Amino acid sequence: MQNKQPISVLAFVNHYFGPSPGSIVYRANTQKAETRRNYVNNTVQALTQLGRLPGVGAVQVNICGLNAKSLLPVDRDFSFLQDPRKLVYESLAAMARHVQQYDYFINIEDDIVLPAETFANVLEFDRETLVNEVLHPNRIEVLDDRKLPNDPSTRPRVWTFQEKQWRGHTLRVAVNPHAGILILSREKLRYCLAHIDVNFRGAFLGEGMESAFAWFHRPFSLYRPYKNLDFHVVIHQDRHHPGWSRKATLKKFLQVRGWKDYVRTWLIDYPTL
Repeated sequence: MQNKQPISVLAFVNHYFGPSPGSIVYRANTQKAETRRNYVNNTVQALTQLGRLPGVGAVQVNICGLNAKSLLPVDRDFSFLQDPRKLVYESLAAMARHVQQYDYFINIEDDIVLPAETFANVLEFDRETLVNEVLHPNRIEVLDDRKLPNDPSTRPRVWTFQEKQWRGHTLRVAVNPHAGILILSREKLRYCLAHIDVNFRGAFLGEGMESAFAWFHRPFSLYRPYKNLDFHVVIHQDRHHPGWSRKATLKKFLQVRGWKDYVRTWLIDYPTL
């Protein structure tokens, strides 16, 4: 009997550092260069370490960006872009052109850490579920032993009633699909490409990167751990959640949208925080 070939993985890291039209891209206008460089290196290192998982081969990691607006050497140059907020759309489309060459595809923001156990969960989930079902991580921020959800702090995640049990965990689909990452098998990427227009570059949900991730996730039921920040997560290295700072908490709460976000987060998302 022949040995099974190791799982091949292509990972694209979306990296940009510099001014941009419209809103800030990846906090690139406000953050110290050394801080951002460390984040990107952490992201790349975590992706490389996925190759240590049983059955997984070496991960091909490519940094996607604009040569003149990068803190690290760029493997995939998108300097033709007039608006860097479209970078994720372009990198996803470029990644899709390799659908025949790899078993798994990861597209990720440059300040997100993907733990090996989270990728392992995806591999196990995909062996047991339908092609249009994705085990999608919750994006969290961590300080010492404290964890806060990243995405509900800006747009509270309203959970639908679509639910399933998997290995002792309750999974539900959230209205907000954003987690700063896409992980698809070859089969699921093919399914995705059959159901979306890969040339679309519009504002599907939000602007820029969140819209791009939402567009490519559109054909799927994105199952996340329900009210659970301990299982199947990715780690946002920045700390955007106002809960880390009393000043930021007060400032956000005094805004009309801000206090509405807090109420919805407590009642709907993570009432134990």
